Amino acid sequence: MAWAEVTARLAAIEAAVTGFQDRSAHRESVIDRLHEERVEHRAGIRRTILDPVATDLIRLFDGLAGEALRLAALGEARLAELLASFADDAELALERCGLDALRPAPGETFQKSLHVLAGSEPTDEPAAHNTIVAVVEPGFVDRDRDRPRRPAKVKVYRLRTPSSAATADGPSAGTPATDVP
Repeated sequence: MAWAEVTARLAAIEAAVTGFQDRSAHRESVIDRLHEERVEHRAGIRRTILDPVATDLIRLFDGLAGEALRLAALGEARLAELLASFADDAELALERCGLDALRPAPGETFQKSLHVLAGSEPTDEPAAHNTIVAVVEPGFVDRDRDRPRRPAKVKVYRLRTPSSAATADGPSAGTPATDVP
């Protein structure tokens, strides 16, 4: 066998291996794309199935937590504790549906994307302006989408203006602050 023939055969083998590698790389990219589409499809199906359930669980949670607070205020501690434990169970079910409770801490800055203004408290401290006083109702964040499913309802501090300082009790708690983002 002449060197030319050996060189030609090696070149043919090299071309075949290169072609095989190119086809393998293409197959891998197709497999990766199909896997991504499948993951997105499963997430869409999961959301379609769980969204109505999550909506109902949020309503159940709100009802149980609200009734527990009402009963605690009336002195019905045992019944209030029972309803609060049921509300905790509803919150755990929401976590399994991919929703995490959003309970901002007092002192955190009000964020329009995460919070809804439910009232305000006057303050003379400029540093406290637009910070959270209390959570009226927790919100829920969709873990997969990393965005709020329902914003938390909060009360914020509002810097007392000279006109509001002149009134005896300041602005009403239900009046939204005009300069709150």
